[in-house]
Amino acid sequence: MVNTKKIEEAGIDLLSQVIRKHKLLEPNLYKNDKTPSEDGYIYILKDDSTKKEDILEKIPVQVKSSQKKTKRNKFILDVNDLKYYANNGGTFLFVVYISEELDLEEIYFRQLPPLSLKKINKNLKKLKIQKTITLDIYQLEQEEIYHELCDYMEVRRQQIENLGKAFQSLDEVQENDVMIVSFTGEHPKSIFDYQKKHDVFPRVRIPRRGIEISFEKNIKITAIIEEVDFEVKIGEKFTYKVDKKTTKSNDQVEIHLDNGLFLEVNKNKISLNAQEPKELSKAISYLEVMEHFFEKKYIYIDNQRFIFPKDCITPKNIKKIGDRLQGLKEVQNILNQLGISKELMVDKFDTVSQENLRAIEKSILENEIVNVTRQTENCLARLKIGNLYYIAIFLSMESNRGKLFDILDKSRKYAYKTEEEKPKEISIFELMRVSDWAKGDNIDYREVIKSFKKYEKGRTINDPLIKIIAGSDIAEYEERRNQLYDLALELAKWNIENSENKIFPTINYFQIVKRKRKLTSEESNMLNEILIQNHNNFLVGFGCTVLLGAKSQADFYFNKMSIEEQKSCRKFPIFKLYMELE
Repeated sequence: MVNTKKIEEAGIDLLSQVIRKHKLLEPNLYKNDKTPSEDGYIYILKDDSTKKEDILEKIPVQVKSSQKKTKRNKFILDVNDLKYYANNGGTFLFVVYISEELDLEEIYFRQLPPLSLKKINKNLKKLKIQKTITLDIYQLEQEEIYHELCDYMEVRRQQIENLGKAFQSLDEVQENDVMIVSFTGEHPKSIFDYQKKHDVFPRVRIPRRGIEISFEKNIKITAIIEEVDFEVKIGEKFTYKVDKKTTKSNDQVEIHLDNGLFLEVNKNKISLNAQEPKELSKAISYLEVMEHFFEKKYIYIDNQRFIFPKDCITPKNIKKIGDRLQGLKEVQNILNQLGISKELMVDKFDTVSQENLRAIEKSILENEIVNVTRQTENCLARLKIGNLYYIAIFLSMESNRGKLFDILDKSRKYAYKTEEEKPKEISIFELMRVSDWAKGDNIDYREVIKSFKKYEKGRTINDPLIKIIAGSDIAEYEERRNQLYDLALELAKWNIENSENKIFPTINYFQIVKRKRKLTSEESNMLNEILIQNHNNFLVGFGCTVLLGAKSQADFYFNKMSIEEQKSCRKFPIFKLYMELE
């Protein structure tokens, strides 16, 4: 059995011989090394010369020698050695496998730049105290040594330059920052082989500061996107301009076309893959393409024709596609006639939604009496059509049967009366709930404004205005929130002009404004004047002090209210602003 010292010295000698074969590398490795964590350097040269000025970089290396025959891709290192490497800017680890006759068999390696060592040491802290660690190492062909050392030189330099100021998470990366991945390879796809043997730490280029900073966590590239320029034509009708292709780590190429269609190229085999989009208009376009493809069964890629097998689709499936296309076109036609522009999500179009749409079609578009078992009296009907929220007027005509009318139907008038008053005509929009404003997809806001502006002088619309404000607060999408805000603002201005008592119309106007901006000094003075003149009205005092941002005074007025008044106040949109006060 050869002793350990001879094995180590033989490994260093053999490695030095291999390295000297490259004219731009010069080994300076120590035997009888008194620093077990370091075995010297390998110089990378500019020219085939040993002059000092021709030394491009010196790479610190650690050389381990072994005669083991199995599991050569694993190597055990002392934890203290790792700490030493980390404190001294990293190292390039060589593991030299030699025979019993001290001949070279294989060389393995592992790049250990600063961030890789930091990652390893961080993982060690999570484990129990241990003296050694097993590292993955990778086989290194002799002709690859120069390229690996040059790659390590660049990786180490970049990481040392930014040590201590690396990004910790993606949350720190801003929109205009650019993430850069550097690696050694002949083409972009080389990254997939590169990352099998190397940790990949991207850098973030920050244009506003003119610097690059390393990202502290290593990543895995699962796909690359390359710019291309060619056309794909499905059959004879549908042409797509392709400007990008995606290559995955398994060498599979995906070419996305449009509306759920993409080509997949794998080992010279082409397949057309498809997934029906969720949006109605896109699903119809998708089905039209698929129907044509199943008829023709061929595609063109830059005028080169690719014919698919005749049995790639069965007549049964062709009929299924045709029926599906016809059904979705009928749905689209009905929605267009109803004036609904919001996109229907077909994956939400369940059985209940289909029944509701049939009832709307029969009653509103074809003027028929329909069964509406959930309605027993005249009121607004709220009908779910997938992700759409349709509001209609329901008039009961017989048991569990009646007619639906479009809420925008101008031929119909509505009135209310009390014991003391004669019937008064009202806008149908007075009957809408907060949730109707937040969700309704068939409301024409121009008609809402016209409807309320028909009211006679002195008549207020505080109640529907409050519902619109509350609807804006709870609406799911920003576009709807902004639409309701604009609607409320216009109606609030008209409400002040049309009202005789302008106290609550003014408070309602300013609570709308407050949701977008701070009040001006003049506006604050108006609220203070209202507060002074109505200091005994707790609801008025509460509203004014909330809008003025006076939390303690708002608390005072709220606590002065009765339990019932407080309960009602909590339902008003002004209470949301109150809860936001600090």
